Amino acid sequence: LLDISRLENGKITPDAKPFALNELFDTLGAEFKVLAAEKNLEFRLRGSRLRVDSDMKLLRRVLQNFLTNALRYGKSPILLGARRQGERLWLEVWDRGPGIADDKLQVIFQEFKRLDSHQTRAEKGLGLGLAIADGLCRVLGHPLEVRSWPGKGTVFRVSVPI
Repeated sequence: LLDISRLENGKITPDAKPFALNELFDTLGAEFKVLAAEKNLEFRLRGSRLRVDSDMKLLRRVLQNFLTNALRYGKSPILLGARRQGERLWLEVWDRGPGIADDKLQVIFQEFKRLDSHQTRAEKGLGLGLAIADGLCRVLGHPLEVRSWPGKGTVFRVSVPI
């Protein structure tokens, strides 16, 4: 709730500077491989040796939100990867979960909104993670996209400058 309040009040100021993407991916990989193993899920990591220009701390929080949702709702394998497109990198989190219907793809970024199913009701969470990720991406100036295939999986991705 504090994060949402700070975003709405413009109290988050990014401190963007170049860093090696693998620094961030290695840390996230170590953390989420353990969490995935606890849930008997396979976690894959495909990093990049390129340097990106962003606020590592805020970008980490965006990716943590994507990965947490992938572990909560997805199925194996879960992938954290980077895909180059010109002078930008798309940082992507893929899962093979239930997917999201097209008419719900914007709803999931609203505060306190969760897709209603027996699985989501049983899971902990307030429905703030994607709203926070969206707000952080706006503060960072990094485009955020989601694509989903109902019954097959979802990819959340954020574009960062190289």
